[in-house]
Amino acid sequence: MTKNVNETKETILSHDIGTSGCKSVLVDHHLGIVDSHFEPYPTYVPERDWMEQDPEEWWASVCRSTRTLLHRNGCHVKVKCVAITGQMMGMLPVSNAGEPLMRSVIWADLRSKEEMEQIEEMLGAEWLYQITGQPASCGYTLPKILWLVKHNRDIYDQTYQFLHSKDYINLKLTGNYATDHTDAAYTLCYDLHKRDWSDVVLDSCGVSADKFPRILNSTDIVGYITPEALQACGFDEDECIPVVAGAGDGSASHAGALCFEKGDAYISLGSSSWYMEVLDEPFMDPEGRLQCEPHVLPDLYMLGGTMQTGGMSYQWLKENLFADQFTYEELGNLLAESAPGASGVLFFPFLLGERAPWANPYVRGAYMNLAYETGQSEIVRATLEGITYNLLAIKKLCGDARSKRPMVLMGGGAGNQAWVNILADIFGDRIFVPTDFRDRCSIGGALIGFMGLEKNIADHNIDFSKWLEETEGVTYTPDESIQKRYENIFPIWHEVATALMASSRRLSEVQDYIV
Repeated sequence: MTKNVNETKETILSHDIGTSGCKSVLVDHHLGIVDSHFEPYPTYVPERDWMEQDPEEWWASVCRSTRTLLHRNGCHVKVKCVAITGQMMGMLPVSNAGEPLMRSVIWADLRSKEEMEQIEEMLGAEWLYQITGQPASCGYTLPKILWLVKHNRDIYDQTYQFLHSKDYINLKLTGNYATDHTDAAYTLCYDLHKRDWSDVVLDSCGVSADKFPRILNSTDIVGYITPEALQACGFDEDECIPVVAGAGDGSASHAGALCFEKGDAYISLGSSSWYMEVLDEPFMDPEGRLQCEPHVLPDLYMLGGTMQTGGMSYQWLKENLFADQFTYEELGNLLAESAPGASGVLFFPFLLGERAPWANPYVRGAYMNLAYETGQSEIVRATLEGITYNLLAIKKLCGDARSKRPMVLMGGGAGNQAWVNILADIFGDRIFVPTDFRDRCSIGGALIGFMGLEKNIADHNIDFSKWLEETEGVTYTPDESIQKRYENIFPIWHEVATALMASSRRLSEVQDYIV
């Protein structure tokens, strides 16, 4: 049968409010990207350790992106639903008129270190972790709110709701205040077990629970696009388009990796990198080294950990050790000149301290076992192996409940075939790289939109494993002989990493390089 070129394709419009800009995609019901557009916006650094963004610039980017996509695709697409994902852990106070009271204090802002220490003194880091599932960090929302109370009480008093990036866009689209469980979990005042705001945490910190929005499931419909927002985004004025609650960008990646069954796992190789797997009930690491958080579906959870400088370590290598004399492709060719194990050279990727699995802000990176004959190829290979060893350390803490399906890999690092082979060999697992590995977060957002429209999907009446089988991509299989070599090296790497943790605080006291 001849395809009708004038056929209208039903799509989900997904916007990701990222750190560098808004990425917008139209996705069809096969999870294929019909079209995409990117709108950048700036980050403001008014003082050292401060990082802010203007929420009105987020909204303007969403409007421009939507208009661009609608203009380019015209009558060939029909937007059935809008789903927003976005950067997590921010602090944006909004008035009861829906107006921002200041710029958003974003996830990378470190101004609230003293407030985080106060929270730990009041509640105890171990107790706080058992309630929230999150290791204590000044990056979360709650310490930023305490900073606001201390330094600008007037804005706190005027605040009607504290919102995350996606929640503000949902407010602009629908006029309704809400968040979802995935973003709520990254505030440090969310009770993972009760799946609600923690009155104990908030009362202890002197913060009003009334200033936090209602919590919805990611697939719940927040509302419908208002006439004003329809006009601003370039939709027809008579359209009736629902908006789902959406998810934080990290949690949307879980969906983009099609991790919907217990034991499903994936790795994201971006500037920071993480390993996560699906659980059917919360698990708290006795030493508080792992993150446990809600899945986008209400009966599932995610367990894993994020390392600070995954892909960023590789970028640092390229820009600093090699002064940008090689492209990434040339670095890959250079790596091939060194055998697995990098002639005994070890790298420890702790350039900005480390979150998982060490929870140590003082430790810094290192190369070990350098010899006179050590060359560039060994340095390149050792760097990628060291990043991967740290991800393996996170995986080992998560246990052995892995499903039989391949581990999914996404993020920019998934385009480095040499690195993917290293991952497969060190993990001893099959690694599946989707063809659209750079877009899986956006696809995850769109999938949340589809689930919001089709409740049978949210009720698990779909074979997600089959969906993964139908996804285009390449599966990498470990080489058994190389895997055994890495199995012998990893315990040594872990022993040295542990020793670095033990000495890092003392070294920091004499070097004064802690940011």
